Amino acid sequence: MIISLGSNDHKHIKTQVELEKLREKVKANRVYWVLPAGNLPAGGLSIIEVQLIIKMIAAVYGDQIIPIQGLQKDGIHPSWEGYKQIAKAIK
Repeated sequence: MIISLGSNDHKHIKTQVELEKLREKVKANRVYWVLPAGNLPAGGLSIIEVQLIIKMIAAVYGDQIIPIQGLQKDGIHPSWEGYKQIAKAIK
């Protein structure tokens, strides 16, 4: 399973609580987290905070983190190159 969440979060979303609830329900043998590279400045939540939350949850379960370098011009969503990176990481 690939989980790609947190890029568009803002300070009014309980990112950690919601991601923990989600992960508790996952029954897949292997779980990959796409590490967001950017978020909306208007959201008021630091991307560093979101990345730390994801890394912490992944560590608890022994999940793999996939950092993305290839982004679209918005600086948030993966570009085609970014999607290729994800595919390569899970092979």
